[in-house]
Amino acid sequence: MQLITKAKNRLMKYYNPALYKPPPQRELTEEERIAQNMGEVIPTEAPKMIAGTNIAVNLLTKKPAAAPETWEGDRKNKGSQSGGITALMDMLTRDLETQMQDAEHDEKTAQRDYETVMADGKASIAKDSASLTATTEAKATADTRKNEASNERKLKNEELAAVNKNIADLHGSCDFLVSNFDFRKVARTQERESLKNAKAVLSGANFS
Repeated sequence: MQLITKAKNRLMKYYNPALYKPPPQRELTEEERIAQNMGEVIPTEAPKMIAGTNIAVNLLTKKPAAAPETWEGDRKNKGSQSGGITALMDMLTRDLETQMQDAEHDEKTAQRDYETVMADGKASIAKDSASLTATTEAKATADTRKNEASNERKLKNEELAAVNKNIADLHGSCDFLVSNFDFRKVARTQERESLKNAKAVLSGANFS
């Protein structure tokens, strides 16, 4: 669009000088002012640049003697013929402005969509992080309870083993008594009879 504006301004220089905007005059350096005072001709026209940019444009430094070959006749009276070209340039400028506006709108829409996606992503990450933290805490609590239950089960197993050992010991004693009951009964009867005889002897009884 800057190139079109620059070209249109150059056309105005030849076909409608009243609308032509000359480039700004550059300020002379001290050496150039001294040379100018000594009679030397110093060009004061600013370098040819694309409007609004730092890009130099290679343009003619001298005013051409004749109009471009695409135009016929004296250029001074061809304002009406230049209207079609300037109108085309205006149309191109408007099209470019419209495209730039559309591109700017698309860029803003894309930026807004990007920000929305990023915000949703951050919210999702925060939610997932909170859920992960809660899950981690629940797992830690479950592990603690599992360890406590395992320790308690170990203690219960040790107590049960002690009880089973005591039962086994008692059962062994009882089995011995049961299996030797008759023998012990006879031995006890004989022991009682011996005690009775001994008592009778001590009382003066004669068993001969």
